Amino acid sequence: MLSYECYKVVHLLGVIMLFLSLGGLVVASSITEIDRRWARRLGITHGLGLLMVLFAGFGMLAKLQIMAHLPGWAIGKLIIWLCLGGMIALVRRKPQWGILLWWTMAVLGGLAAYLALYKPF
Repeated sequence: MLSYECYKVVHLLGVIMLFLSLGGLVVASSITEIDRRWARRLGITHGLGLLMVLFAGFGMLAKLQIMAHLPGWAIGKLIIWLCLGGMIALVRRKPQWGILLWWTMAVLGGLAAYLALYKPF
């Protein structure tokens, strides 16, 4: 079993990978036709980032011993995780929405950080 700090590092690395892949895909798809190899790499990075965020997030919840009844802030973060997970499909299918999706990702990331730091409910 990993320490809380180790889970936190894995969680943050997953977040970095998630936003790196989504941001790269938004930029690449809005500029030109994206190379298949790069699209595949970005998709893999996105999926690995999502898995790392989920694994480490639940690991941290277990370390805090709050797995029995998830608090509202944790449920909110799960909803944000689902939205960011589905965001890759929107980026690929609607490249013309690039600017909107870019700012939506930023808002979702900020909201997730707020929920994690302040645990308002």
